[in-house]
Amino acid sequence: MSYRERIPGCSLYVGNLAWSTRWQGLKDHFAQIGPVAYADVMVHGYGQSRGFGVVRFDSPELAQQAIDELNGSTLDGREIEVRHDNHEGKTSRPPRSFQQQQPQQPPSHITRAYEGDKGTTIFVDNLPFRIHWRDLKSHFATVGNVVTADLFQDRQGLSKGRGVVRFDTQEAAEEAVTRFNDTEFGGRTITVRIDQEADKFRDGVSVHVSNLPYSVSWRELKDLFRPMGDLMHAEVVMRNGRSQGWGLVRFTNMDDAQNAIDSLDGHSMGDRQISVRLDKGRQERHQEEE
Repeated sequence: MSYRERIPGCSLYVGNLAWSTRWQGLKDHFAQIGPVAYADVMVHGYGQSRGFGVVRFDSPELAQQAIDELNGSTLDGREIEVRHDNHEGKTSRPPRSFQQQQPQQPPSHITRAYEGDKGTTIFVDNLPFRIHWRDLKSHFATVGNVVTADLFQDRQGLSKGRGVVRFDTQEAAEEAVTRFNDTEFGGRTITVRIDQEADKFRDGVSVHVSNLPYSVSWRELKDLFRPMGDLMHAEVVMRNGRSQGWGLVRFTNMDDAQNAIDSLDGHSMGDRQISVRLDKGRQERHQEEE
């Protein structure tokens, strides 16, 4: 049976894999349920495991049995997560490990608009698609000093019709909501509210990751740190389109950030050993860029 022709409900996502687990070990572990049609551990471009994999059986009954019996089981010292593959059937392409990975930067608004004090960032929805970030900034500058304004973009760099604006005071942000919510901008009625995601981000804890291979993308960084805890954001710092060899990973709490430090400080990525420590803030990042 080809990948394209497989029966729905037969593929499983397996998470929290040990970095040492290979596809053969994964297949052997699931073979106790029944014949395994396919098993693969997802890897980065430089060969390092991404901490998760895919297992496929020839029947949905065996797949369900594997979930019932192997979810929470131990493989190579780790308690694994087993569930139905949510991406099954959404594409006729082979699994991601067989595809060429194209590094892409995360939304630029994260580290700029999410800095500052709580309650100072607004979320703006239903924006005209052709406006520039400068138009967004100018529109809201009438209520107060705009520190930064950004538009959400898709993979082709096109606006998604949403954006964020950060003011230097909470009062200015609240005034922007009062004055501009449900008003017209460029022929569209926009929605304006205080950005709760920004405030949630501000409550998080960042770790500083240095000595990264220059080929590592933000997605690969995120995949490496994802098993450490409740991860909110990962970023490889770029300048003129080139990696600066360091990045930031943000967790929702200190325990998960410390777990990342304890588990991944000194971890090998490609031919480098990365350094992971608590992020000391903007001043340290400025020094790192110099």
